[in-house]
Amino acid sequence: MHYDSDFRKLGFEIAAITFVRLLKELSGEEFRELGMSSKERMKRRGDAVLMAMSGIGLGYDRVFISFYKSYASYARP
Repeated sequence: MHYDSDFRKLGFEIAAITFVRLLKELSGEEFRELGMSSKERMKRRGDAVLMAMSGIGLGYDRVFISFYKSYASYARP
């Protein structure tokens, strides 16, 4: 199935693919806490994460695909 979405119509200006390497493996509880805090942060900021998953390659073990309303939103810590 192919979706050709225009995320600009949803108010997003930037799509980002972010690779991350965790320094240690998270416990189940740590993973749940990280997920909950990430959801709260996205709600406050108005950004969206389309996908977050684990994997291996290029020296990283996680990948996030996210959307941001503006460059300022993307660059904000």
